[in-house]
Amino acid sequence: MKSTTTPEVQAKLDRYFRFIEWSDEDQVFIGRAPDLMGGGVHAETRSECEEALRLAMEDVGEDYEERHQWPEITLANVYEKLVPAVA
Repeated sequence: MKSTTTPEVQAKLDRYFRFIEWSDEDQVFIGRAPDLMGGGVHAETRSECEEALRLAMEDVGEDYEERHQWPEITLANVYEKLVPAVA
């Protein structure tokens, strides 16, 4: 599905840390963006999970943009300190 999110909102979303992991318990992939949204998404394949997470992030991103209030980014800052940038 093609994104309808504005470039400005997408640029803000790109700053948030996200991850996808396999759940042995649930037998699905689970995607989360903890600083951006409290819940997560799940799907049977990694690519389906990536798409579901992208769409969920865009939905909440549009809401944050309308309110002019975005949550603080904390996990991306921690990740950058743990994993040095590749030159």
